[in-house]
Amino acid sequence: MVVVLKDANESVFKAKPFGFLSKQHIRKATEFNLVIQRGKRLSLSCLAFYFLKNDRDYPRLGMIVNKRNCPLAVNRNRIKRVIREHFRFIQKDIIGFDLVVMLKSPAQKISDQELQSCLEKLFLQLNTLCNGLS
Repeated sequence: MVVVLKDANESVFKAKPFGFLSKQHIRKATEFNLVIQRGKRLSLSCLAFYFLKNDRDYPRLGMIVNKRNCPLAVNRNRIKRVIREHFRFIQKDIIGFDLVVMLKSPAQKISDQELQSCLEKLFLQLNTLCNGLS
């Protein structure tokens, strides 16, 4: 089912509350560097979150899952898929922030359960910090 917005100023979240649009991706290296250098950092054993307030009315996500930490493309894509899925459900709470998620430890040492719990803890911390900064 496709929902058509009547007004161009309506929020993206009214049409698709859990969607992940292409404009929500951070793709340029300069934008990644800006968030990493000027943003705040949250970190656990396997992941690091960098976040920075932006001037948009929607959050953006960038992911760094490098080949050194995760040599198989299948595993890199799985990790990115899990990160995107978690981001989709919390995006309504972190409007106006750029978020870069970086894999810190080799993926062979990370179980699915550990990745899920790490993401949940970091997104919970991020949610409380973003609500405090807004």
